[in-house]
Amino acid sequence: MAKLEKLSLDFNQIGDEGMMSFSIALASGAMAKLEYVDLGSNQIGDEGMKTFSAALASGAMAKLETLYVFGNPGNAATVEEVCEARGRSCT
Repeated sequence: MAKLEKLSLDFNQIGDEGMMSFSIALASGAMAKLEYVDLGSNQIGDEGMKTFSAALASGAMAKLETLYVFGNPGNAATVEEVCEARGRSCT
């Protein structure tokens, strides 16, 4: 996992609990080489989006270039703000 650069988890029914666990792993430095992540069309709600945006804001996935979070029920605005602040593409 340490060498992973691309991760596609779209259409996997990931919810807030899964997103929170994923965010904790990311914040601890797991998958630091990720450049592309697709989390589109899951079940990530507001709490999952907030936790994920906090992990991103802490510097997780510093090499991230492209992130997809579209198609989830949660408000992705906080994630998009962090992406923009880091100069990254997030849709």
